[in-house]
Formats: sequence, C-alpha cells, structure tokens
Amino acid sequence: MRFTLISLMFLLACCQVAAKVSVRLCYEDKHIPPFFLGNGLDVPQENPGATIEILRQLETQVDDVQFQFVRKPWQRCLYEIKRNRVDAVIASYRPSRQDFLAYPLNDDGSPDTLSSISRLGTCLVGMSQLQNAIAEQVYPINLAVPRGYSVAESVGSDKYTILNTDSQSDAFELVLKGKVHGTFGLCQVDGKAVAAFPYRRQLKAVYPPLDISFGYLTFSKQFRALHAPTAQALWSSLSTTELHHIYIAYINRQSYPGDAQDSSRLPAQAPWQVFD
Repeated sequence: MRFTLISLMFLLACCQVAAKVSVRLCYEDKHIPPFFLGNGLDVPQENPGATIEILRQLETQVDDVQFQFVRKPWQRCLYEIKRNRVDAVIASYRPSRQDFLAYPLNDDGSPDTLSSISRLGTCLVGMSQLQNAIAEQVYPINLAVPRGYSVAESVGSDKYTILNTDSQSDAFELVLKGKVHGTFGLCQVDGKAVAAFPYRRQLKAVYPPLDISFGYLTFSKQFRALHAPTAQALWSSLSTTELHHIYIAYINRQSYPGDAQDSSRLPAQAPWQVFD
C-alpha cells in the first residue's frame, strides 16, 4: 500500500512537471542596455537586462509556463521562428510579420498596445544649439542618424536635414563637435522621462517624444495554435503589470559613454534599435 501511494505521488509530480509549457524565446546576442545585457550566447543569471527580468517575472505570475532563452543575431531569430525552431521573440509590430508572428490584437485587428512588453519614446537629443533652433524655429535643423533608423521617417523633410552615419558613435560625435544640431535618443519608458542615451550629462532631450514604439511578446503561428490559453495568459499578465520601474532601475544603474570624464567608444548598435 505504501509503495502504491509513493508511486502515485511520484506519477502526479511527473505529470505536473510535464504539464509545464516550455516557451523557447530567441533574443538579441548583443549588449543592448537596458533591455539585454551581455554579449554572445550566454544568458546572464544575474542582471540579464530588463526585458529578460520581466519574462522571468511572468513565469511566477502565469501558471505552468517556463521560458527557455536562446541568444542569436536578430535576423537569425526571425529565421528560426519562421521555421518553428523557437517559439517566441520580442518584436515591434509590422503588418508583414503577421504572416509568421502572432501578436496580441484588439477586436479590430490592431495591435493591443496595453499588452506590450515595452513602450519607448524617442526624442531629439542635442546641445543648446538644438534647443535654440527649435525654440526660434530656425529650419532646417540638421540631424545625424545611423543608417536604417526608421524613426527618422517621423520628422518632416521640410524642417529637418538627415545626415546618415555608419554608427551611433559617429552620430553622437558629430553632435558633440557641433557639426549637426542633434540626433535621436531614448527619452521615455512607459510615459516616464528617462535619459538613456550617451553623453546624457552634456546633451538634453527635447520633449515630447517624436516617436513612440512598442515591443511585443510574439509567438510563432504554430505555438499560438497549440497553446492559445498560455499565450493569452502571458499577454493578459503583461497588460496588468507595471513594468516601467524595471526598465528605469536598469537605466539608473547603467553607465553610458560620457558619464565619466573619459569618452569611451560607443557600441555600433543604438539601444533604441532593439525590437525593430
């Protein structure tokens, strides 16, 4: 009788473990604070970045869910999820991606921004000459922008002249040298003002943000079909959880180029390009 009871308890425990839904999530293999920290394939156990910390928190809020994190270059993550080799990625909304990504949607088919994992504001960033030019409406205003940065489309061509650069480093160096009026920087998280850009002691952001972008926890079509209640539960949890304090905590303890007296080189990839 005792053996039977023990066996039954063991089987029940095994069933509970087996009932957990494993979510293989692929994310960027580059150091992109405050979202992802560390480079390469390793997932840090401590201080992994705000986004990973939020996902780990979701595991405690949604029953029987466990994330397995995989780090790869962004384009590789998209390639893998198209082929159902991973189950989820964090991505901005693009209509073309609905062919292979399942987003949280409203009844009218638009993305449900309340269920996003991030809401980021991008501002013009510069020194006093930028502030003066905007206040006095002296146009055109010259901006240095890394190539491929889509938020540049949010500024009117009649008021702004865009100088494309090869990297974020080049853009900020042109601003500091006075060659251009400004560039772009992350200035708001979930409606809260932040200074999450290089040389934030010397440069100021111009509010309100020119662009608000949302990052979503998205799933492969296959995963969504097999685990619809799990996907919905995760989105629902995100919609009712305050997240901004996690991002802001990482921003406040993050050291950005220009915070110290030395001017270390900037990473080639801009922090605000994540979830693109």
